[in-house]
Amino acid sequence: RSIASDEDIFKHNTLTAGLHLKYDSDAFTLTSITGYRKTNFNWLNDGDGVATFYVNYGQQDETKQWSQEIRIASPDPQARFGWLAGGYYFRETGSQFVFIPVRLSLFGIFDDSVTSDGESKTNAYAGFGELYYRVTDQLKLTLGGRYSHEKRSVDYLYKGFAGPRQRKSGEESFNNFSPKAVLSYELNDDANLYVSVSRGFKSGGFNFLAFQDGFAPEKIWNYEGGYKATFLDGRARFNASVFYSDFTDLQVGQIVNLQSVLTNAASAELYGLEADFAFLPTDDFEIGGTLGYLHAEFTEFC
Repeated sequence: RSIASDEDIFKHNTLTAGLHLKYDSDAFTLTSITGYRKTNFNWLNDGDGVATFYVNYGQQDETKQWSQEIRIASPDPQARFGWLAGGYYFRETGSQFVFIPVRLSLFGIFDDSVTSDGESKTNAYAGFGELYYRVTDQLKLTLGGRYSHEKRSVDYLYKGFAGPRQRKSGEESFNNFSPKAVLSYELNDDANLYVSVSRGFKSGGFNFLAFQDGFAPEKIWNYEGGYKATFLDGRARFNASVFYSDFTDLQVGQIVNLQSVLTNAASAELYGLEADFAFLPTDDFEIGGTLGYLHAEFTEFC
């Protein structure tokens, strides 16, 4: 494959389709969500910023995705006890071609390029569930969890700057259980306090932009507390929250020896606060504002 042009190109075509089915009964609510997406992406960029040709960047992607989710839940969300259970499946196949030609004029003409050309596949399965119980009319406890299994495979040819063409292929599977717990308290019909703890998961995989081994999954524990309220018969709103996130194996992109390497930081943390308000003095006029503070750092990363 090749990309050749005298000017920048950016083309992105996406076809999506979805089917949402829902069945309600006195005993349960059943929901099915089916999704399909096909994407073609074409990009050629003169990346050196000058009129003379030194470095270009070209990329062509083709992907197809299909997903299916099925949920069954208790029928009345206002009941003292409620539940939800479901399953999820996702499949993606794709190809990617990256071409970075380099031409340097120094005591003659030097021509070289970085190329990557290959295919990848992903199959993901998940099962999830959630229970809630209203301890009192104001206090509600929610417990949930999700188990994920993902399998990724890749096969591509990579040629680095001034280097030989190399083949990289591999297959990895990742498993994870992510729980969550939320405790909320209704001060009144218009105000709510909550605290939550949850675990997140982002699967590992392979990086087409470098000749490297696969990278590990990223995991996070997130802790949050907040306040949400409306006032003046719904004409005013105020929300505020504080949060702390503890990352393990955070996925980080770096440039190493002219390669876009994707690796894992041992650990990182993020904490901060957010607040927003809105006020409608009339039906046609709104005043609002937001405030945010964020602190993020690597706590362990060579």
